[in-house]
Amino acid sequence: MNESLLNMKGITKRFPGILALDSVDFDVPKGEIRAIVGKNGAGKSTLIKILTGIYTPDSGSVEIEGKHFSHITPDVMYSEGIQAIYQENDLVSYFTVGESIMLNNESRGTVRAFIDRRDMNEKAHQLLLGKIGIDIDPRKLIRDLSVSEKQLVQIAKALVREPKIMIFDEPTAPLSAKEIDKLFEIIRGLRSHGITIIYISHRFEEIFEIADSITIMRDGKKIVDLNLKETNEDEIISHMTGGNMQVASRSEGEKRRVSDEITLEVENLESERVNKISFSLYKGEVLGLFGAEGAGQVELVRAFYGLLPKKGKIKLNGKETHIRKPTDAIRKGIGYVPRDRKEESLVRTFTLAENVTLSHLNAFSPGGFVNKKSELEMADQMIKDLAISTRSAKTVVSFLSGGNQQKVAIARWLAFPLKILILDYPTMGVDVQAKLEIYRLLKKISSEGTSIIIITPEYEEIKMLCDRVMILKDGQHRATLDVKDIDEDILLKHAIGSSGSVVS
Repeated sequence: MNESLLNMKGITKRFPGILALDSVDFDVPKGEIRAIVGKNGAGKSTLIKILTGIYTPDSGSVEIEGKHFSHITPDVMYSEGIQAIYQENDLVSYFTVGESIMLNNESRGTVRAFIDRRDMNEKAHQLLLGKIGIDIDPRKLIRDLSVSEKQLVQIAKALVREPKIMIFDEPTAPLSAKEIDKLFEIIRGLRSHGITIIYISHRFEEIFEIADSITIMRDGKKIVDLNLKETNEDEIISHMTGGNMQVASRSEGEKRRVSDEITLEVENLESERVNKISFSLYKGEVLGLFGAEGAGQVELVRAFYGLLPKKGKIKLNGKETHIRKPTDAIRKGIGYVPRDRKEESLVRTFTLAENVTLSHLNAFSPGGFVNKKSELEMADQMIKDLAISTRSAKTVVSFLSGGNQQKVAIARWLAFPLKILILDYPTMGVDVQAKLEIYRLLKKISSEGTSIIIITPEYEEIKMLCDRVMILKDGQHRATLDVKDIDEDILLKHAIGSSGSVVS
């Protein structure tokens, strides 16, 4: 049996109105890859933040290699070799790549007050090439990187000092298939050197591919540890939900009622990474946008929504219109839920109610003062309709789980009639049950006549939700297909294959 490296016993943590962890025992042998799964709000992130010293437990003990820690801080746990890659990046936008990777490990010149930037950049570049296998200029600013590049820089930063325990919290969400293969190669290399890996993911195929064992959490408690060679997805889901939950999918005979009425027409839209794209969207239709990372999906919707400069023609219900800024889109009944909840979707220091009403604040502010009663009534209705797990509408949104935060981001647009809802990978980093709840919600919205545009990299999500899928490659429109006529091979051939022509 492998030597135990980490032992956490009776870990309990409370937040206002929430018992986040309830006497959790968690131990991992040296050199093992341990997956952790659970619904949003199960306590996974809280457990990890205690291990990394961000949170202090209310009770319980932590031991690493038999050494007991009574005073847990980020500095203490970092010095003990605990490194973490969180779901949402914590890089400073105005730092360079080299500064971000070598932070606290900078090379010093002959005068110690000065950083040897040339040496620092060389070491950062060697680390990126040697251990990650990517070539990024270390002088480049973090703000100029793609989502996937930022994730890889985070990983490189964590590998500057070879850790005892490496924690990955949904690390593959923004990565391409090739980048995921490279990440798994890195993880296996770390394990071969005796480093313990803790891997949090909602993607079962990844867990079964990379992990040795799995810890399942539910409602702040550890339910069970399982050997992945001796279990299956159904058993794991059953433990996660506390019962038998079948993963829903659209049946072959299901017919969606999509109107012949065209809600949106876009002609020759040009913008950053977008090359003269035209498409139509029908009333009540769910249109998927698919392509490799950086193919132009995000830029297309951001340009349409007035967040990027653009050229081209837009018609709503047959009438030409101009959307120069997001407020123009909002006034026309168009909502947008960006991928990055932390930076773009929510004000994390606001309450749930304040976030829900933010896009239509004028309607709740007669005479310039917010009517708190009306605001809370609307938020309570959204909590009920969307099954948001919270103590009350007055809960600060940063205390909610990722899945419930995403529901709040969607709820913001449902307070008033909506013609079009645009979502950028709304199920990224959420668990199976939260995913199904979001699917049901989007189907309900579309059935009531709202048209939906959804960016997603998941084939299963396209098959389950969408009526048609528009495929982009290198900023160009490669195809628009009926979902009932596609399989994953067809989708990927258009998205990354060399065959096919541009749709004019």
